[in-house]
Amino acid sequence: MLKSLRLITLMALISALVLSIPAGAQAQSDRVKRSLTHDDYDSWISLRGQGISADGNWAFYITAPGKEGQAELVVKNLTQQTEYRHILGPGSAAGAAAAQFSYDSDYLVFFTSPSQEEIDKAKEEEADAPRKKLTLMKLADGSLTFIEEVQNFKMPAEAGGWLAYLLPVPEKESEQAPEEETGRQRAAQRRGQRRQISEQRRPGRGAREEAPAGAPMVLRTLEGDQEIKFENVTNYNFTRDGENLFYMVSDQENPKNNGLYNHHPHTGNTDDLLTGEGRYTNLVLDQQEEQFAFFTDRDYQYMDEPVRSIYGGKLTDEKAYLWVSHTTTANFPEGMAIVGGGISFYGDKVISFSIDKLPEPKKQEEEKTEEPEEAKAEFELWHWNDPYPYPQQKRMVNQMNNTSRLSVYHIDSRSFVQLADDEIASMNLARNGRIAVASHGKPYTKMISYDGTYSDVYVIDTKTAKCTLVKKQLYGSASLSPGGKYLSWFADGDWFIYDIAEKTTTNITESLDVIFEQEDHDTPNPPRAYGSAGWTDD
Repeated sequence: MLKSLRLITLMALISALVLSIPAGAQAQSDRVKRSLTHDDYDSWISLRGQGISADGNWAFYITAPGKEGQAELVVKNLTQQTEYRHILGPGSAAGAAAAQFSYDSDYLVFFTSPSQEEIDKAKEEEADAPRKKLTLMKLADGSLTFIEEVQNFKMPAEAGGWLAYLLPVPEKESEQAPEEETGRQRAAQRRGQRRQISEQRRPGRGAREEAPAGAPMVLRTLEGDQEIKFENVTNYNFTRDGENLFYMVSDQENPKNNGLYNHHPHTGNTDDLLTGEGRYTNLVLDQQEEQFAFFTDRDYQYMDEPVRSIYGGKLTDEKAYLWVSHTTTANFPEGMAIVGGGISFYGDKVISFSIDKLPEPKKQEEEKTEEPEEAKAEFELWHWNDPYPYPQQKRMVNQMNNTSRLSVYHIDSRSFVQLADDEIASMNLARNGRIAVASHGKPYTKMISYDGTYSDVYVIDTKTAKCTLVKKQLYGSASLSPGGKYLSWFADGDWFIYDIAEKTTTNITESLDVIFEQEDHDTPNPPRAYGSAGWTDD
């Protein structure tokens, strides 16, 4: 009897709870959620880019579909309710938009890609693929200005009102097809001409490769339609304040016009810093934007392979001056030259670059009759005294055959110093360029396979190339302070600081009752530190 009473009471309680649930909630609980499938991925929308204007009043973001649909640019005023939306093109257009606010926060500049219909039509006609349109959005009213077929654009980082953009390389007159030819015929003709040019430029034929053709560059005001066109431009860049627009010219019709130029947008004047037949590349400015440097092979046009000189100067100079050349610079090693790589400023008094073996003259290829090759046995010769295991040597072939050597040029003293050599090739420079830290791991390469990567650490004076041993057989690497006054490293469970001027080493953690090495480290290698917060300015 008691059990029956309890059962009736329990059933009544459950009924009351069920009846107390709202009808909508009960219906929702009865609804079964559909499981996701792979087909759902194509409908997902993701953010692919965002930005905030310099005055903080505007923001943009770009949405992109997984596969189907259109990428969209959304621009919002953060203080009002203003919002603009613009379709960028198919999903891949999100990554090509390159949207950027002007510094005065008056414009948003970005690329609009061709629609899927335009792309499909070009494929059907076997014509050249349609190009992107440069789009200028005026934030005051959302109005758009389109500029057809633009390769890229740039604006000053800390000045508004100016925009520079590069157009496509124009076809030569001999390459222009008659008007009655179809897009398919014109595209086929251009493809054939490109193949022919490629054949003519193959290395090893004894002829110097032709410099790449430049394209028209347009400098215009964002407000209004004032513009200036510069021909045969390969590269260009504003200074942050917009007072200088550097550009490099490669004119195949008249190579004497090749060179580096500096246009002053506010005055309209242009300085031809250095001109003459040759290639001009790798323009860099120092951090304060007071000096510039670049590569050119104008002095060595008689050589098959491009061998470069470094020219530079101050932004106030009307001409560039020769800084480094393998034939005229004192202490430049014989048989070496500036062949590849780039240029980096360290402070305002030092530049770094790499030198390499002087290229050998190209030999004229002889036509060879094809003969059946005899089967040859291939084998690998291993030796117990190899610096690296043989499989690792094969993966490091480019690194082991690298003969480039880091060097510096001191602008004030006009002195060249080679820092790296065959033994010590890996190094980093301090921000001021006066000190370099190098590591030398060759004595410990055989330990890599059973222990870890060790190296000796050196400090190098970049003015004299004097090399001072600081730490032997360090596991890991040493860190250089921003001002180049100290080194730090972790070894044997403690942190150490080396004073470069005093040449003293201090254990800064030995008195602390704290474990600094990774306690759960479980490999044959020595345990590493948990990490450091980095340096303050010194």
